[in-house]
Amino acid sequence: MLLHYAQAHNQILRMMTDRCPANVFEFDSIGRAWLSLLRHVVDTGVRQNDEIIEVTHLQFEISDTESHDKILRRRAHQGHIEDMISVFFNDEPNRFGHSYRKLVHGPAGRDDLEDVIALLRAEPATKRAAIVLAGDGSKVPCLLAVHFMIRGGKLETSYFARGQDILMKFYADSYAVRTMSKRIADAIDVPVGRQVGSIVSAHVYLKDLEEAERLLAAEGQ
Repeated sequence: MLLHYAQAHNQILRMMTDRCPANVFEFDSIGRAWLSLLRHVVDTGVRQNDEIIEVTHLQFEISDTESHDKILRRRAHQGHIEDMISVFFNDEPNRFGHSYRKLVHGPAGRDDLEDVIALLRAEPATKRAAIVLAGDGSKVPCLLAVHFMIRGGKLETSYFARGQDILMKFYADSYAVRTMSKRIADAIDVPVGRQVGSIVSAHVYLKDLEEAERLLAAEGQ
């Protein structure tokens, strides 16, 4: 008997999931993503080199990075967020000890997002509005590319990271990317849409596991 299209489609998806399990998660805020991904890494991460526990090839989507984030307000180190924004946008000293500003290359080679803005203004449907972060010979950035695209009347943002410290840096990185999105969206007069991320090595350092567990317990995770 022939399967209805929807049944066949669902069957194919189940087969694909069984053979190629994916770590794809959806959240309604950066704070919720932070705590939930932290719980996932702590519970399922594999120990590597007696230094970290790690989940590989983790993907997530945050539907709303604009609303008041009670979790970040309550639990995040605000100084980490401010310093991570500094890492991406200027050369001022910060607690992370480095700057990505001069490693950023937009569609026309600029490091200030102006070429991204110009391209999206000129070609709203473009797929080429992206920045890449190139190593300078001394450091390979954790976040390697950020892509911006107007779809459904909103600015969608996607990023690719070779690795992220989920406890200490995930929320700060995500907020810094959100800051990029906001600057671009305001300049081209569209609302900020979802943020999608792909992390090759989502990890927590073993030395920070107790702190991670305390945070999760305090938030009922």
